[in-house]
Amino acid sequence: MKQQGFTLIELMVYLLITAIIGTLSTMIFIDSVKFSNASKHKVQAIMDTGEAFMYLAEDIERTGIKVGLNGGVMTTNANVNVSP
Repeated sequence: MKQQGFTLIELMVYLLITAIIGTLSTMIFIDSVKFSNASKHKVQAIMDTGEAFMYLAEDIERTGIKVGLNGGVMTTNANVNVSP
């Protein structure tokens, strides 16, 4: 007699393998979304810091001191004397 269809054990093994693959795929997707969000927040923080430095430089220039960013180092052309 020729067997047609699948046995219950075969279906259960198929469902188990499918569930494991689905769970792993979901975990990987969730981790990648978390990583993406963390990266976006870091980039935004860096951009906000740069904007804050620009505002700071503008405020310092309003005092009459010329400020420029030279290779990431803040420089001035003023002679500032600090006396105790």
